[in-house]
Amino acid sequence: MPNLPISQLPLALSGQPESLMVIVNYDVIPSGETNSIYFSALTQQFSGDSGSPAVIILGDGNNSSVRCGVGNTASGNYSAVLGGSGNTTNARMSFIGGGNRNVIQSPTNECCSLAATIGGGSFNTSSGYVSFVGGGYCNTSNGQGSVVVGGCCNSSTGNDSFVGGGFGNTASGATSFIGGGFRNISSGEISFIGGGYCNTASGDVSFVGGGYCNTANSGGSVVGGGYRNISSGYNSFVGAGFCNIASGSTSFIGGGQYNNATECFSTIGGGCFNTASGYVSFIGGGQNNRICSGSTHSTIGGGCVNTICSNSSYSTIGGGCYNDIRNNSNKSTISGGYYNKIKDGSSISTIGGGRYNYIISASDATIGGGYGNVIRSSNSTIGGGYCNTISSGFTHSNIIGSNVTANRACTTFVNDLSVCSFNSSSGCSVCVGSDGLLVVAPAITNGTSGTSGSSGSSGISALWNFLGVYQVQIHNIGDVVTFDGQTWYCIQYAPSGAGPFGGYIDVYWTLIAASGTSGSSGTSGSSPVLPPSISYGLFAQTGDSATVSATTVETSVIGPGVGTLSVPANSFSVGDSFLASFDGVLSCINTATIHIHIRTTGGVLLIDTGVIDLDTSTSRPWLLNLYFTIRQIGGATVASISSGGLFSYLKDSGLTYEGYPLSEINNTTFDTTIINTIEVNVQWNTNNAGNQIFSRNFTLTKIY
Repeated sequence: MPNLPISQLPLALSGQPESLMVIVNYDVIPSGETNSIYFSALTQQFSGDSGSPAVIILGDGNNSSVRCGVGNTASGNYSAVLGGSGNTTNARMSFIGGGNRNVIQSPTNECCSLAATIGGGSFNTSSGYVSFVGGGYCNTSNGQGSVVVGGCCNSSTGNDSFVGGGFGNTASGATSFIGGGFRNISSGEISFIGGGYCNTASGDVSFVGGGYCNTANSGGSVVGGGYRNISSGYNSFVGAGFCNIASGSTSFIGGGQYNNATECFSTIGGGCFNTASGYVSFIGGGQNNRICSGSTHSTIGGGCVNTICSNSSYSTIGGGCYNDIRNNSNKSTISGGYYNKIKDGSSISTIGGGRYNYIISASDATIGGGYGNVIRSSNSTIGGGYCNTISSGFTHSNIIGSNVTANRACTTFVNDLSVCSFNSSSGCSVCVGSDGLLVVAPAITNGTSGTSGSSGSSGISALWNFLGVYQVQIHNIGDVVTFDGQTWYCIQYAPSGAGPFGGYIDVYWTLIAASGTSGSSGTSGSSPVLPPSISYGLFAQTGDSATVSATTVETSVIGPGVGTLSVPANSFSVGDSFLASFDGVLSCINTATIHIHIRTTGGVLLIDTGVIDLDTSTSRPWLLNLYFTIRQIGGATVASISSGGLFSYLKDSGLTYEGYPLSEINNTTFDTTIINTIEVNVQWNTNNAGNQIFSRNFTLTKIY
């Protein structure tokens, strides 16, 4: 049908009325008829008894268009509501394509919501200048240039903000963006949330890629994803994981769980329960590792329960477990191992590895490895071994070996020593002098020639490990054999077939007694002076002790083993020294106390810890190192013994060690004229079954 004025429209139409659209111009309504009367008749004519009206008419605004008869309103100039029902706009140049009960509402005048658009959907609102809602349900776009593409209950209130879809998302920051998801909030300027659930990007230029309940609330902060991560430092970053917090400026957490990077430029690669609180500090991963405040530029590579405490800058723990660099120990290093400690004020010190090694208040000290070594003097070194000690006051000392205690400064201590000059192919024997220092051993001379007569037999030298006539086999240092009428001493490991002949002489063997010349029997050659053994084991525990629990009775923590715990009567000498080393496992409740007693035969008390208040511990390790030195020998009131040591254990709280030093002298009841057997007993204050302790390792060693 061609376009016609209303006055020329037919009274009846054939065909499908819903396929007909009529554009109505108010200016051509017949004279004397009101708009409502005429349009009512007109819509009835086109509707008939079935179907919906299909007429687009001028709205209330100038040059506006509205589908009539379905409750739509277009009151803004140049506005249009072309479909749906119950849709309303009062804004200039606004548009509603369809849907139900959508509203473009200019808050003050029609220009405030200029050119706003709602494509469709239901109960959507677009009131911002050039704002847009594509569709969906109960979405709101009231920021200038704001956009909600779809979804449900989304809100784009910031200028130039965007919500792509999802449910309950809010983009309130200027130029903020939410791609989708559920109940995300992007409130920072130029902030971004890709999707996910209940994420918040409140910092300017902040970013949350997705995940669940993540927060980026500082300028330039980033959370890539994961669960309950927080990036609260300026330009901080959390990649993913669970409950990580990057609160330091420009801090970084790659992933893992419960990690905290709290200082500027601090970094945690991953792992769990790690804390980097030092400026420019780094933790690669692992569990329960911690760099405390004030320890700048420090590093923990990994492992578990390693700690660099306060004001220990430029320090490093490579890995391992339960290693500590304590306060004010700058530029110190623990490469790895187990329960190694560099204590307070031990700067530029190093522990290479091993276990239970300690550097205490000693700078520039080094322990290469081993077990149970202790340095208390600066510029000192223990290469490794077992239970070596350099006490305070003995600076520039060195120990090579095991069970050695330094007793002077600027000295190197060894168990045994073989010196060989390969340039001259000649050997040099050394021994310990009366003052404990190394000296050249007396030369071994041949038997003197006898007077004329029958040939004398070769001189005989005192032997260390005499094996008789040389046999083709492996030989070790100290082996003595005879060959071709002469006696030879092995000066270094000799492989099978490398005997005292040819080119092997002076390499593996040195002559200590030659054949006598003709004449009467020569006198025997003088014996070499060999160093006595001053350090040796007395007892070694070979199984766990019985667990002391649910009793207040004083009970032993010494388990089964080999050797002896007794020193016979009148066997002590002044200066004899001993080391008793324990470790084991304890558990205790928070009201527990423990009392450790160290006694000898007959209940003579050498030393005890006193009553120690313990914090809660659950299957945590404990250590007890005891030192004894005989000062005087004799009966009671004459004999004197000095005892000292350290008891320590690991607490649940903070996973830190608590230590209790011991020191005592008994010069009243100790008696060296009787047999002395060591006893170590513990006593709990209550019979609570939660209090438990047993020893795993125990050795008793004579160290001097």
